[in-house]
Amino acid sequence: MPKMIDNRAELQYDELVFDWNRADFPLAEFKPMWERRPKIHDEIRDALQATYVTRLAAEQRLKVLTIDHSLGIDSACIGFPSTSEQERQDLIYIGKELRKRNMLRDPNTEGPGMSLTVAVRADIGDLNAALEVAREAEAKLEVGVFLRSSQIGTLAQGWTDKTVLGMINESITYAVDNGLSVMFVAEDATRTHPRYLDMVYREAIRSGADRLCIPDTVGSVNNWGLSKVYRYLSDIMNDEGVDLPVDVHLHDDLDRANTNAEAAIELGFSRVHATWGGIGERSGNTKLDVLLVTLDKEGVPMYNPRFAQIKENFLLVTSMFDYDVPKNYPVFGEDAQTTQAGVHASALWEAMKRGINQTLAGRIYLPYDPERYGLENNFKVGWMSGGSVVKFVLERCGVEPTNERINNVLKHVKSVGRILSDREVVAVANHNNSSGRHK
Repeated sequence: MPKMIDNRAELQYDELVFDWNRADFPLAEFKPMWERRPKIHDEIRDALQATYVTRLAAEQRLKVLTIDHSLGIDSACIGFPSTSEQERQDLIYIGKELRKRNMLRDPNTEGPGMSLTVAVRADIGDLNAALEVAREAEAKLEVGVFLRSSQIGTLAQGWTDKTVLGMINESITYAVDNGLSVMFVAEDATRTHPRYLDMVYREAIRSGADRLCIPDTVGSVNNWGLSKVYRYLSDIMNDEGVDLPVDVHLHDDLDRANTNAEAAIELGFSRVHATWGGIGERSGNTKLDVLLVTLDKEGVPMYNPRFAQIKENFLLVTSMFDYDVPKNYPVFGEDAQTTQAGVHASALWEAMKRGINQTLAGRIYLPYDPERYGLENNFKVGWMSGGSVVKFVLERCGVEPTNERINNVLKHVKSVGRILSDREVVAVANHNNSSGRHK
């Protein structure tokens, strides 16, 4: 049995975490997304912590940053320098290469180029590793200084309030004195008691943090809870006489990350952290690629969207991570625009027969224009299919969709109860077919 650190160890779970979702606190003001101009921050570091991907080497991370830059994403967390000497050398190389390409921008400044962040604990050793990267790369870096702030987190570490405040002050002061820009991340903020949040964020502000971040570390918050935490932090800043930019870092444990990212934009967060493919530890993070499509759909002004390239970029980045993209992944999954349902195929055929253009017809069963993102509607023959789907697939394969062929396929697929490949559809269609001819 674990040794009791202090009397908090005797508390129950509900006494160690705070439920901002149900708490009676004032909400921040939501505004339509199109009134905001959000920034997206690519959390490459969090993607690298996933247990189901391959580590990206320096050149691969540079490729991701180049893609980000082409889409108007102008900041990224590129790694965790204290993890190994190889990691530090990779980060130094990235900084040098971006500087050579005139793609480097100082944190918290406007203009072209990428602003780089590295993750550090509230620890002098971690900060020295970041300083080595900054010095060798001749780059101004932002450090994301993170520290457990919830009672359940500090209990696990055996930290007192005095310990926590001392770590915040020492790490931020050291970073600022040595020329680093600081984003303070109160880990598990969305489950942290208001008193603790007040304590840690005030200490971070007074110690010289340039930016604050609200992380939903275990993916527990909903839109209302996020609004309350943001309002609470805004009130702290008002009381301290500062107006610092505030980021949000969301996890997807309860499938809320992208919905919360949209809410964060409506609330006025400065930056939304996200990753390609939503790759991240456990269930992942905000899906950067889907968020871009959502912002476009909602009419949010984008910097340089190049929408037709998003699918190509998505496939390239996820392949570098060796990530097995689920077929039903939103927008960019293999089957995201695919159905076997006969009623869907029938509606599309009828629309096109009536002269409705393909772009408009393609949106009958999709919330976005697939052509805008280099996509198209697709059909596969399955046990729920009707003649329209079989006709579509046979036409696509260059086979005349006679009634006999269509009936052959329907009879077979409803007996086997699975999706057929195009090759199988053609073979079944021509089985015992009197003509056996292609078009």
